[in-house]
Amino acid sequence: MNIGDLGHQTFNVRRLTVVLAGMVLIAGLTACSTPSPPTTSSPKPTASAPAPATAAPSSTTTPSPSPTTIPTATPTATPSPTATATPSPAATRTPRPTRTPEPTPTPLPESFRRVGPVADILPGDDARLHTACDGSLWLATDQGVARLDGDTWTVQLTGPTGKIAGVDGDGRIWVVGEDYTEISAWDGDAWEVYGAETGWSPVTDFWYDDYADWGQCDPVGQFWLATTQDIRVFDGEKWTVFTSQDLGMGQVPDPEGCAPSFQMTILKSTGDVWIGECNWAEGTCGGQGARWFDGAAWHGADSPASQGCVAALHEDPAGNVWLGVGNVLWQYAPTSGSWTSFAPPEEAPFGYRFHGAVLALAADPFDRLWVTELICGPASCDAHALYYVQDGVWTLMPTGEEATYVLDLRVATDTAGTSWLFGDIVYRLTEAGVTPAAYLMPTSVAVDTSGRIWFIDLPGMLCTIDADR
Repeated sequence: MNIGDLGHQTFNVRRLTVVLAGMVLIAGLTACSTPSPPTTSSPKPTASAPAPATAAPSSTTTPSPSPTTIPTATPTATPSPTATATPSPAATRTPRPTRTPEPTPTPLPESFRRVGPVADILPGDDARLHTACDGSLWLATDQGVARLDGDTWTVQLTGPTGKIAGVDGDGRIWVVGEDYTEISAWDGDAWEVYGAETGWSPVTDFWYDDYADWGQCDPVGQFWLATTQDIRVFDGEKWTVFTSQDLGMGQVPDPEGCAPSFQMTILKSTGDVWIGECNWAEGTCGGQGARWFDGAAWHGADSPASQGCVAALHEDPAGNVWLGVGNVLWQYAPTSGSWTSFAPPEEAPFGYRFHGAVLALAADPFDRLWVTELICGPASCDAHALYYVQDGVWTLMPTGEEATYVLDLRVATDTAGTSWLFGDIVYRLTEAGVTPAAYLMPTSVAVDTSGRIWFIDLPGMLCTIDADR
């Protein structure tokens, strides 16, 4: 639950954030209200990336958070047609300028606080917040990672040579090597290198640099990675690589035409590993659908989601799996094995011609499923539309007269029980409705172990929602 550069999954935050940063610089510097004194960051001496040394790897069991149960939509089940890939626009897309955030219609919520620029904590670009396998909160850029310890961000690693790929259950930081032939783990004191002899195989870097997503842990402590070409898992001693053929998907496409991309989520309810694959060029050019692994075998080759672009996967608090196949939303109920589809409105909003693909999903506590749809014009797919689906009905959430971008679609509930939607702006959610709360542009959102919400506001301001203030 993650989109590549302007040509890969259309609007990956890693690329689009850079494109939009200059447009909202002034607004971003003042966005999180009148700031309280910034949280003091006291980083310990950081580890650079030396030539990796050898140390014995180990595995750990990862706890699975228990989400709050909410009711899910119960529409009438429809037959399970084979999904159709989304047409690929022929012309090169250029990003459409986004609106400058408008002044907030009401005072910003008092619980919002600006901590300070990410650059005061870590060097680098592409700042993201991640929850590690043990529940700890991490801040990552392309040049380092820091861990939240209480109220202080402590830098753990800077200057790695390669792509940071996550933190496992033992707290080790994984980095894919610069030539993609090895992956190394940093335990705070030494590096351990894993190459072909441990099952690792080279990763292909296509025409974008997001060739490995942030890793995730399953309930038995195995560390999983989704790359541009396959799915990989580390069991504490060796890596196992599941190719598209192993997944029953066939051959990945030629990167000269359509670049592949794998998405992954590990279900909190069962521990099953769900993956989706989508191909991208100047838009979507099909995909090889979704599969899931129950600990023993891969499933889904005969499901309604077996073919087509799957760019978004989400588990709701009731344990249902939601995914987009092309521009159509599907729900899978594991308890019954039933599939239900929800086609988007026939007409795309804001003068666009059609819905291109489901890019992101998030369930809220009030029986609403939030959907980011890529929307396409005659020559390009260059914007998003934000909807919620409830009882099978799609409702558009416009915040202006023009299309916008959703950089990280998330729902989070603070310690006071207030639910927030992070979309094109920040909304307050209630059972009665949805209210704009802050005209910010959140690029990454996560919750720490105390229940405090953290987010990054474009162009790089770290903020919190602390209901206990």
